[in-house]
Amino acid sequence: MSIAFYCNWSFLWLYMSVLGVVSPQADKANLNKEQCLEIVVKLLLSSPEYQYYITHIEKAQETDATLQYGIEILNDPKESMNGENYSFRINEKHPEYNHTVAWFEFDPQEGMLYEYNVAQDSLIPIHFDSKHLKTFRKKCK
Repeated sequence: MSIAFYCNWSFLWLYMSVLGVVSPQADKANLNKEQCLEIVVKLLLSSPEYQYYITHIEKAQETDATLQYGIEILNDPKESMNGENYSFRINEKHPEYNHTVAWFEFDPQEGMLYEYNVAQDSLIPIHFDSKHLKTFRKKCK
């Protein structure tokens, strides 16, 4: 599953609904899958490391009105056989090109959120609001 959202974050959930990631008429199995994805996205949004990137992108938007940004869901373990983790990346969308700013991964088995460090080719554990992990474990096992 690969879905890109290029919007201001206040519209993120609206776009998820429009694109069918979150829909009110989903059956019970799909509703659970969608709820799990929504919880993982909230977990990512609560991370200070994620907020650091968004703050800098929003500051750049003040001088470049054409700059957009969004999150791309690279892997949802309930949708594919490509892995057991949820994978995301933050993209900047410029008129001439797109640029990946950062990669993140959530491991549901370990309950850990990671940022991918390109220079070290490794996953670095990062902080997030633990209330979302508790919700994930309650609803998504």
